[in-house]
Amino acid sequence: MNVCFDVDGTVTAQPEFFSLLSHAVKESGGDVFIVTSRTRTIETKRATREELKELGIVYDHLFILHDRTEAERICPFGNLDWYEKYIFQKTIYCKANHVDIYFDDEEKVINLFRQFLPEVQVFQVHRKGVI
Repeated sequence: MNVCFDVDGTVTAQPEFFSLLSHAVKESGGDVFIVTSRTRTIETKRATREELKELGIVYDHLFILHDRTEAERICPFGNLDWYEKYIFQKTIYCKANHVDIYFDDEEKVINLFRQFLPEVQVFQVHRKGVI
C-alpha cells in the first residue's frame, strides 16, 4: 500500500498520528510519500527532511511542488484557476506513484482528488483529527 501525506497543516497538525502511520505502512511493506507546497529550494528540502525526522516520520520520497509557471504548463485542465493548477501537482504525483491513500488539510486539494483521482482514498485533516 502506498500512502502520501501533505506536510503543513496535515503532518504538522497531527505529528504523532502520522509518525505511527508512517511506521506501520513501512513495516507492512508499503511506501510513504511526502508532498508539500513549500518553496522549492535545496534549503527548504533539507529543512523539511530535518523537520520530518524530528517528528518521527519515516518516508521513501519527498516531493516539493514546482513553481506556478511549471504547474500551469503541466496541468492539462485549462478551466482550473492558477492555484488549482498549482495544487493539482499533488494529484499528478500521486497518480504517477500509485498512491492508494492521501492525507491533506486543504479542501481544494481534497476536491481535486475526488474529481480527478477518485480511485485514491482521501482523508482531510483538521486540527482536532482526521475525518
